[in-house]
Amino acid sequence: MTRNKILSVTAVAVVAACLLVFLFVGGEDLDTSRSRASVLLLTLLSQRNAVEMYVRSHRTLAGAGSVVEAKGDPKYRQGANQIIVSDDATMIAVNNERGVMLVLMPKAVGEKVSWRCVVVPQTATPTPCREDGGFQNWLNRQSGDTNADRTC
Repeated sequence: MTRNKILSVTAVAVVAACLLVFLFVGGEDLDTSRSRASVLLLTLLSQRNAVEMYVRSHRTLAGAGSVVEAKGDPKYRQGANQIIVSDDATMIAVNNERGVMLVLMPKAVGEKVSWRCVVVPQTATPTPCREDGGFQNWLNRQSGDTNADRTC
């Protein structure tokens, strides 16, 4: 088979695969409540290191909210329109357009911080936040920390 024929067959296969995906998904809107909750989660997780460094040096979560720099933007359709941070670094992010709220709650034991994730509505919960304890295990895998405390 010549190179042009191989490229043509490959192009046809790719187009056919795309059409099948479109037909089976039905052109469904990929911008869902769950995708918005995932953006909220990533936004809040960007503050995780700052909170954990604060706890390592202060051995408490009291005052840790002061190191959180995430801000909401009322004009940001896909992401966090509002972010509320408590003194102990519990973070609440809201997407008004899809009516999604994600809460990221830290718990300090000594110099270690474990995290819990709660999403409202529950149907918007991203995969890492679905199981109790599963979120902390997911975080540990992301950071390569295999010896971390596995409890939430």
